[in-house]
Amino acid sequence: MTVLSSSYASTASLLLGSVSTAISSSYAATASLLTQTNISFTQLTSSYALFGTPSADNSASVYISGSLDRKIFEIDAFNGTEVMEVSKEGNIIFNTNVTASIISASNTIITSQSIVRFLMINTGSQTVGAPEPIIIVSPYNSYNLLTAHGNVNNYFQVNIGNDSTGTSASSDYVATNNIGTETSFFIDMGINNNNYINNGNGIGTGSDAYLYSTARSLYIGNYATGSLANLHLFSGGPPTSTGVGTELFVSSSGNVGIRTITPQYTLDVSGSINVISNLIVTGSITASTILIGPFADQSASLYISGSIQRKLVEIDDYRGIECFEINDVGQVDIKGAMTASIISASRLIYDFSRGLSVGELTTGFTTNGAYYTWEAPYSCSVTGIRAKRTGGTGAEINARRSGSGGYSLHSAANLSLTTNNSWTSVATIQNPAYISGDSLEIIISGATYTPNQVIVQVNFVKQ
Repeated sequence: MTVLSSSYASTASLLLGSVSTAISSSYAATASLLTQTNISFTQLTSSYALFGTPSADNSASVYISGSLDRKIFEIDAFNGTEVMEVSKEGNIIFNTNVTASIISASNTIITSQSIVRFLMINTGSQTVGAPEPIIIVSPYNSYNLLTAHGNVNNYFQVNIGNDSTGTSASSDYVATNNIGTETSFFIDMGINNNNYINNGNGIGTGSDAYLYSTARSLYIGNYATGSLANLHLFSGGPPTSTGVGTELFVSSSGNVGIRTITPQYTLDVSGSINVISNLIVTGSITASTILIGPFADQSASLYISGSIQRKLVEIDDYRGIECFEINDVGQVDIKGAMTASIISASRLIYDFSRGLSVGELTTGFTTNGAYYTWEAPYSCSVTGIRAKRTGGTGAEINARRSGSGGYSLHSAANLSLTTNNSWTSVATIQNPAYISGDSLEIIISGATYTPNQVIVQVNFVKQ
């Protein structure tokens, strides 16, 4: 080994050959130092240093260019363990923990010509204000600004946290478009810190998470195709494969399920629906049981309970003219004609606890007669009788109770239906009381008359 003493100086090139050569700490040269083997220094002083076979310049104090078969740069610890390297492709790799004592920058702009191949840490100043940001300028023709890969049999994440305990603190991931500002054209996913207080322009309260945008539209969905390309919204814990925990489900075919992951219709709901406004159905409603009102139960296929000062049921014809109603106290009023195809008069039993209107329609009759109409299921009283005819000439009607005590007319005289399509009422009701089992009969008189239709209405109230 050749040793060059500390007092050696040269103004020309120094070429070191194939032997190991050591140069003492005070060696200085004003020209090139070339070596083909190892060289060691205790101290090297120079205005700049150039390393590498490509054309180096003096634009930096230390200029290093690599080759195809080796790393550009490596730093090892005292025990030989690699701490940091710059690969031949230009990637910077840290093989130990990186702390602020290693790398610190106070407003650093990082650029790259191909891929992001660096790591910069910025601690900023916590005593004089907010830390300065790290600005990363993406290379052209690259889709990826940052790429992170791991190999761990557990969740692998990118985590951002705000350690502030202030009442306005949150942690957010934000994407902004080319014309976006702090208040427009961005999407924000974040979480409020636990002390967060909503002052009127925030979202939620302490420890609430959110996803929102100020863009023109916000699309959330599954862009994949196929029978398994579904969308789940869940709450109350992770959803199971059977659908437990899934609150809203959108299938790949477009069906929406609420608390079901097997919707068979455009909207399929597993549970009850409460409508506090109008429910408008332009098609048909199919149900085994329909319950309407606050006291509804499943004792009937159609169960309706009403409210004060509102009818239970009203049915209008195609012209909007009312033909049937049940009022708020349960009285039934048939305002239109009633035919045998709708109601058979052979034996009808109505059980209305607060009132009843019983109607009888007779068409084309030629003889007088009493028509059995209704059997009382409980004690009740007649409160009114009225009748009218439509078309033809007049007729006379009456009504009577038929029971164990015989027959009892409800009007002392028959009603004469002299005016077409005009209701005529009995002025005074007689023998109004009914007991359970009594029946109501409608009497048609005046066989010489020829009305087209005769309509009789008898009103009852339960005792």
